[in-house]
Amino acid sequence: GLEILSITTVPYFFCGIMDLFPGALRGMGYSTIPMILSIIGTVGIRILWIFVFFPMHRSLYFLFISYPGSYSFYMEDNMKAKYTDLEKLQGLFKKTGNQLIVLYGRKGCQKEHLIREFCAGKKYFYYRCRQASAQSQLEMMGKEIETAFNITLSKYSYEEYFKRIKSGDPTKLVVVIDEAQYVVKKDQTFIDAVKALRKHKLYPGPVMIILATSSTVWATQEAPEHFKDSMKIESLNFLEVVRAFPNLPVSETVKVYGTLGGVPQYLDEWDQNKSYKENVCRLILSPYGRLFNEA
Repeated sequence: GLEILSITTVPYFFCGIMDLFPGALRGMGYSTIPMILSIIGTVGIRILWIFVFFPMHRSLYFLFISYPGSYSFYMEDNMKAKYTDLEKLQGLFKKTGNQLIVLYGRKGCQKEHLIREFCAGKKYFYYRCRQASAQSQLEMMGKEIETAFNITLSKYSYEEYFKRIKSGDPTKLVVVIDEAQYVVKKDQTFIDAVKALRKHKLYPGPVMIILATSSTVWATQEAPEHFKDSMKIESLNFLEVVRAFPNLPVSETVKVYGTLGGVPQYLDEWDQNKSYKENVCRLILSPYGRLFNEA
């Protein structure tokens, strides 16, 4: 009895820590991942231990050591469970073949910053759509294609554009069309050309196509009619906000997170060297504050 107690109760504080991470993930809206890890980490590991490892070392100590072992495994997996948006994009880029994804997020999610960071060190073409007519949009993209790839187009059409893009070597080319809803809504030929590009019917090399947008409504309700895969840019969770403000005590960070949430653009405006009251007055309550119209 004493041996069992020494094995299971001395490291029992790990169990409390183990419950902390899945609780935090559930609070951030990730309920499926903690459920799966709970089944695998606490139940699956112990069953595996009993049927695979225990028969090789039949002792009371070896049997009950599975308890602290499963605590540690479950904690480690939960800490690694949330991948960053950049890691998700890098994972898609590394896949073989062509990829097409709709990338979206709420206002202030710093989508452009994520795209720049992702494209760093890669061959890419970036075009930001304007609120313009279909013909004007076509002409503006054509001119940027000619400038980016130092070519002269024989005609202005999206199929012609995607035939002429190139990475210059066997590496995968990234094609980013930002605020894509402005062209998709007005020009069916763009949709057809993007689908043909993905199917290797235009540019023969490997390509990753990102249709980015800050319109959550378009991304979730209209884009799925044409494009199957999408990725939402998530706001920062509380732990990430704590890391973003290393000079603030946790109690102060709780107030910041409760006020601004995890929206990166809002958090960038917060001055760590000023008090909570000063920041709220300066950014939110003042008519000239950067976040006055967001409140």
